[in-house]
Amino acid sequence: NADRDALFDSLDKIEELDPEYAEDIQAIREKLEGVSECNSKILEYSQELNNEEAAKQAYDIYTNTYDPAFIEAADMIVALNEKIDQTAMSQENMVKSTRTISICIVIVILAVSLVLVIMFTGLMLRYILVPVKKLLDGSEALARGDFAKATVNYKSNDEFGDLAKKITSVMQ
Repeated sequence: NADRDALFDSLDKIEELDPEYAEDIQAIREKLEGVSECNSKILEYSQELNNEEAAKQAYDIYTNTYDPAFIEAADMIVALNEKIDQTAMSQENMVKSTRTISICIVIVILAVSLVLVIMFTGLMLRYILVPVKKLLDGSEALARGDFAKATVNYKSNDEFGDLAKKITSVMQ
């Protein structure tokens, strides 16, 4: 009885965790109740030690009812266990798949971010280096005394534009 109670407790916990198995669990309980009834009858007939007819009935119940029902109950429990294993494996595969997709998304986001940073850096460098190069060319021409080439062709409303205007005005 203690083993049966422990088994029923386990079945209750499984059913509580996932009601999807309720029908299978109920069928197992019913089968085990039938096995328990057979066991009680066998014990009842076994109490009559000198009654050969009772012993024969106990043996018939054991071979024709109890043993097949017990084997069927065990098979049902194994089938339930396999079902639970399949569900667990399916959920594990889903988690692995989700994790893989998440990692891919993170990698794509990082790659896109890296490309954007490189593009932004390139644009910023061009924005800074082109005017500086023109200013350097004009100031080098001025330093050489080549006033014909000592102009800075850069028009902008930023600091570089102001500096280009001032260098050009000095050169003229």
